[in-house]
Parts: sequence; C-alpha cells; structure tokens
Amino acid sequence: SDSFRKGTGLTAIEERTVLTDGKCIFPAQTDGFSVVNIFSLKEENV
Repeated sequence: SDSFRKGTGLTAIEERTVLTDGKCIFPAQTDGFSVVNIFSLKEENV
C-alpha cells in the first residue's frame, strides 16, 4: 500500500510547521516516506 498512518511525532512536526506558516508534505515511496517542510522567509526591516 502507498499510504501510511501519521503517528504523534509526524503530527507534531506538521502542526509546528503550519503554525509558522509553512507547509508539510509526506511523499510516500516504495521503501517508506520522507518529510518535506516548506517555509517562506519574510524579510524584516530593523
């Protein structure tokens, strides 16, 4: 099967990523899956 169940650890990663305006993707592969976190960097003038 190409699907998997997210456990507590992966759910926590996803929640923290979303809270910081990022995206979390879990691409499934034949030998498992990987975790991809995408963030936008915002330039701040100080």
